[in-house]
Amino acid sequence: AAWSPGKTCLAYEVVRPEWVADATGQGIVSSPMGIVRDSSCSIVDEDAFITLEVAKKAKDESGKKAWQDTTVACFCFQQFILRPSIAVPPYETEEGLICQDYYIESTRAAAMVGGGIVLVIFVNWGLIFVNSIFVTKERHTRKTYVAQSLFSKILACQ
Repeated sequence: AAWSPGKTCLAYEVVRPEWVADATGQGIVSSPMGIVRDSSCSIVDEDAFITLEVAKKAKDESGKKAWQDTTVACFCFQQFILRPSIAVPPYETEEGLICQDYYIESTRAAAMVGGGIVLVIFVNWGLIFVNSIFVTKERHTRKTYVAQSLFSKILACQ
């Protein structure tokens, strides 16, 4: 079965408020608001998955990389849900070749997030180390005072 937007896409939701409150609390008439587009990528119903032909056509027509075109990106995500091994090189299948840019960019983005997390952890350890040196020189009489001083200094550094 060919992928059909009418069958697989969710309908638009038209939002029309009856009135909007102004500064005086009085209601004023409002014109209809724009249509809110639902751009979710279905991963629940396999009948709603984008076909290989539709993804090829979308990639050829857009001329964009796979992660920049919403139809191709959705196709690649759906393929990953079906077979997670498709994201691992070498990309030999037709689906893999279409989605190669998407999987490489997704991996790069995840690596950057992971690297950022590790960097923040190391910076926090450094702040704890440096501030604990300052706190020990303050000669607090109770451990509670030491902890309060250390945490307030770390909070101020961040």
